Amino acid sequence: MSALCIVYSFLITGCSIFKNQSKPHSLNITNPSAIERADELVILKRELIEQKLGKLAEGQFVQVNKDQSKPMTVQFDDLNNDGKWDEAVFLNTFQPTESVKFQLSSTSSRVNDAMVRAHVRMRKKNADNTFGPLLDSVTVPGVTPPTDFNKQKLPP
Repeated sequence: MSALCIVYSFLITGCSIFKNQSKPHSLNITNPSAIERADELVILKRELIEQKLGKLAEGQFVQVNKDQSKPMTVQFDDLNNDGKWDEAVFLNTFQPTESVKFQLSSTSSRVNDAMVRAHVRMRKKNADNTFGPLLDSVTVPGVTPPTDFNKQKLPP
């Protein structure tokens, strides 16, 4: 009888539909450009993560590590407001043509040690409602009245 149990448990653990969520799985991301991409936003869809780790239970998150370092800060976005996160996003700086290997594993906790900062891009709006090139800075003449956003829609 005990031999039957051992064979049965071997079949279950050896079956390919059961994935080991605690075992890290790797994901390679490459910067194809010849320029550094500082604080590049990496978006991982839940479907991709579950292809690597298997189906995640409610309350499970993904942990992302780079080069055996401490876990990276990951933001979880619920895009359709169903109470379950749909994508995991994080920032990483990629050197020119660099390929980075990330380790993904499931976890029941989140890393919340993010540095507080804002990311803003600024462009002037053209007369034809298109936007011009990215600007590092701009000056506004002192005679320009402030914009009343109660009356004028804020551009996207």
